[in-house]
Order: sequence, then C-alpha cells, then structure tokens
Amino acid sequence: MNIMIVDDEQPAIEGLLHLIDWQSYGFEHIYTARSMTEAMGVLKEDAVEIMICDIEMPGGSGIDLLKWVREHCCEMEVVLLTAYENFSYAKDAVSYGCLEYLLKPPVPEELKAVLNRAVEKIAQQEEALRYRQYGQDIQLWELTEDRENVTLPDFPLWTKLLLEKQQKALCQEVDAYERILRAREGLKTGFLLHLHEDFLQMLYSALTEKGIQAHQLLDNGDTARLSVRSVAGITDMFLWIRHVLKLAASYIEEVEKTDTVMGKIRRYVSQHLADEDLSRGDIAGYVYLNPDYLTRIVKKETGLPISEYIQRERMEAAMKLIDKTELSISSVAAEVGYQHFSHFSKVFRKHTGMSPMEYRSRQK
Repeated sequence: MNIMIVDDEQPAIEGLLHLIDWQSYGFEHIYTARSMTEAMGVLKEDAVEIMICDIEMPGGSGIDLLKWVREHCCEMEVVLLTAYENFSYAKDAVSYGCLEYLLKPPVPEELKAVLNRAVEKIAQQEEALRYRQYGQDIQLWELTEDRENVTLPDFPLWTKLLLEKQQKALCQEVDAYERILRAREGLKTGFLLHLHEDFLQMLYSALTEKGIQAHQLLDNGDTARLSVRSVAGITDMFLWIRHVLKLAASYIEEVEKTDTVMGKIRRYVSQHLADEDLSRGDIAGYVYLNPDYLTRIVKKETGLPISEYIQRERMEAAMKLIDKTELSISSVAAEVGYQHFSHFSKVFRKHTGMSPMEYRSRQK
C-alpha cells in the first residue's frame, strides 16, 4: 500500500513526514509532490491508495487534483488539508468523494484516526475484490449453465440475533441454513463466493454499529486461513462462519462490558506512557474500536477527553516516579513520554501547582 503527500510548501511536507509513524500503517512507499502536475505524474506511473493533499496550491488546487483523480484514476482515499475554514471547499470535497477535510496543521490524533479509517476501508474493498477476482473464472463457466436457485440466509435476522446476543437462536439459524445447502446437489463454488462476500458485508455492518473495527478484529492468522479455505466447500464455509460469529459475539459482549474495555484501555495507556506519540488511534486499534466510540467510552468512564486522560495518566505516573525513585527529572519526563523538559515541567506545574523539583522537595 502506497501513500502520497501533496503540498506546494516543502516545510509542510517535511512537517507531515515527521508528524506520525507512517511505517506503522504498512505503507511501502511514501511519495511526495509539490504541485498538481507533479502529483499527476506520480499517479500515472505508480499505484497510490491514499493521498493527502493541500487545497491551496498554485497551478491547480487540491480540489482540481481530486476531480482529476476521480476522472482518471482507480479508487483511492483522499484527505484534503487547508489553512482556512471554507464551506465551499468542504462542499466540493464531499461532492468528489473526499474521505476527510482537515485544517492545517493537522492534529496528530485526528490524522491517525483518519488514516485508520482509510486503511480499514481499503482493506474491505481489497478483500471483496480478491474474492470477486477469484470467482471470475468460475462464474464465467457457470453462465453457460442454469443459475442456482438458492436463496441467501436471512442476514437481517442474523444481524439482529448477533447484536442482541441471542447466541442459541443464531446457532440454530446457521444450522438450519447449512442443512438447506447440504440438501442440494452440485452446489457451485460461485455461489459460495457470493455467500462469503455477503456474509462479510453483514458482519462489517453489524460490528460497525457497535463501534468495532471489523478489519482489525478479523485480521489474525486463524481467521484469515479459514476465510481463504471457506469457498472450498460447505464444511469449510460453515467452519469459517461459526468461527467468525463466535469471535464477533465474544467481542460485542466484551465491548458492552465497559469496565472490561476500560481495563484494557488503562493497561495499554499505562504500558505505553513512554511513547511520545501515544494517541487515540493507537488505543482504538488495540481494542478494535472505532476512535469516536473509544472517545465516548473514555469520556463516560473518566469524565475526560481522551487526550486529557492520557495527559493525566502521564502526570500521575510522573508523580510516583519523582516520589518513589531517584531518577533525574529529565529521566522521569522521558519515562512518561516527554522529550522536552520545559514542556514536561509546564504540564506538571499545571497538574500539580508546583514544578517537578518543588514537588520532589516537598515529598522528602
């Protein structure tokens, strides 16, 4: 997967390149361009899945480039940046299918959240495309025969039972549908591909309703292997379906137990306080939740926005280190994610009403 950053100002490009850890998203190449013309040249030669583009550029705006992309390129996710809040820009961006519209300079948390959305959306599209391509040859020769008169499951009912945690009833529905398919002779692989794709769409929709990032939840070795094998036959298909439904039901139940999810969030934050770039997107990825849904959980449980919650945890940890250890103040700052002592000292004073050195002297 490749990404391109387009901005006519080189410092702005450099700032974005150092804003977050791009490699953690699995990008193979990070292209840069300083004009619409240069960006078009890159897009004509190389595949780019995500583009982050400034709107205000001489010789062709970001809106112009987005319009050209929609007319000439394959699907890609586009994020537009602007230094000005302008309704007409936002309106044009939406009309051409822009994923997000952010003010410059972007806040790291917001940018990470948008990238998480883009990556998940691309993963869903690629998985659907992979199975469509896999089934093309099969479907071609099936066109010369009578098409199978087999109905798909009652997916709305499956969704309802899954979300309402009626596991027994859901299992009965799955069992009943399996019996229907087994009663048929000569079931073709093309139909199994269709079933696989429609089941995934149902699952993504159901999990999204609960704020769960389906791609991350299902992106593990066992699930991926079962998914690939599922179109080999009815037995493999229902082995995969039952595995995925069990996994989804388990996590839905866990998410609804806010204290369990919050426990995971607290542990993750505690273990990553030294990470200066710790963000909402990082935590959301760890607990498989949509970043906005994660924010609501943290706000409900702590009464704080997630950025303030992280800062509070950093300060509480710093206070313990200053009180219980002989670490230098600069070392304490680094332990809780602050590389610049002055910034750490300022935040610490705001939190405690005194400087780190004053706090240490009062504790003795």
